[in-house]
Amino acid sequence: MFDDMSDGAKWAAGIFVTGCVILAIVLAWFKIFGPLFNQAGYQNFNNSSQHLQAVAQKAADDCEQLAGTKDTVSRKAIEEDIYQVVSTVDLNRVQMPDGVRSCVNQAITDVTKGK
Repeated sequence: MFDDMSDGAKWAAGIFVTGCVILAIVLAWFKIFGPLFNQAGYQNFNNSSQHLQAVAQKAADDCEQLAGTKDTVSRKAIEEDIYQVVSTVDLNRVQMPDGVRSCVNQAITDVTKGK
């Protein structure tokens, strides 16, 4: 079949076929295999003690930063970061000091009210 083709044409055909195979693999990932992985539940991770501790630590760090800044743009960015981090968990399950909890609640209020 390929005996009558020149070496350059054989290379071009080989590159084309390889490209088609790679394209088929990528399309299969996007259309078939990728959506299967998205069906995995994240709730177990979000409720794990490690994640809850990480959220509490991140909130404490952000609240410390928030207390130290006067710039309104920076404050808004930090408040949005707090809101984004704590939105992945049930705050009632997160153990944090009262000062941090107050800061987090204020940040959530400010972000949701658009301050």
